[in-house]
Amino acid sequence: MPVQMSLSRVLMCDSSDAHIVELRENDGERVFPITIGRTEGMASERRLMGHEPPRPQTHELFAATLDA
Repeated sequence: MPVQMSLSRVLMCDSSDAHIVELRENDGERVFPITIGRTEGMASERRLMGHEPPRPQTHELFAATLDA
């Protein structure tokens, strides 16, 4: 059964190249942490802070291509 989740927060780890994206269940208590790379973590943090890059990031371009 699909579970609706939302991005809760991005945890930046100074001691390693790994960051953690935390997804939280919309209608429940469960939390799902995903380990991602530094570049992906920084891109996610920029998006959460409302900073738009001057051009699409690679993953955004790929998603737009799939949608088209």
